[in-house]
Amino acid sequence: MSTRHVKVLAFDGCPNIDRAWERARLAMSRTTGTAKLELVLIESDEHAQRARFLGSPSVRVDGVDVEPEAQRRDDYGLKCRIYAVDGRIDGAPPTDWIASALRGGTAGTATDPSDEPSRDLVSRPWARAAWLALALLAVVGIFVPALRAPLWITAFGVSGLLCVANAIRSRRFHCKYTGPIFLVGAAATGVRAVGLVPMPWSLIGAGVSLGVAGAIVWERARHDASTSHRCC
Repeated sequence: MSTRHVKVLAFDGCPNIDRAWERARLAMSRTTGTAKLELVLIESDEHAQRARFLGSPSVRVDGVDVEPEAQRRDDYGLKCRIYAVDGRIDGAPPTDWIASALRGGTAGTATDPSDEPSRDLVSRPWARAAWLALALLAVVGIFVPALRAPLWITAFGVSGLLCVANAIRSRRFHCKYTGPIFLVGAAATGVRAVGLVPMPWSLIGAGVSLGVAGAIVWERARHDASTSHRCC
């Protein structure tokens, strides 16, 4: 008998992950056959759209959402999900729905969109390593004045191009802002290096650092605001 694949999809910090996980485990214990249980964390709005994520938590069996009416919905997004069950509201799908999905159909009957590779460069190890290496170049430039201009132009310029590319391909929120911030920093470094504008090096470094940090914090605050008050 083929192995059934059960997935709990949720964003990190969702208060109902454990409830959905335990109900999935209970449903698996009530049905015959082999099943594999997996947790899939949805990390961004882009990821939610690509995975056709209806909210946290969701449970799928062989790529199909266990809620009977889910196939008619397309309101995908990084948000909390509630379930109307026998006239009451619940924060996770009931065990009976999951067990019913396990008893019906056959393994591998649908392609789960959450299996598709992410277009977000933040999820790629090589891209994270590149950003880290570029950040180290910028730090070296702080302590080695003779190399500051070429190191900062390289670090800020390449980081900016990566962020712009990621904003285009995955629509990650903070990259829409960090890309231009990095590129402006690279341009300002070049202007300062050739003596066109005698601005302090500290102003360039602080401007880029604070701008990038602010964009990342802003993205996190948007995520928290969109998920903190809508879960049961």
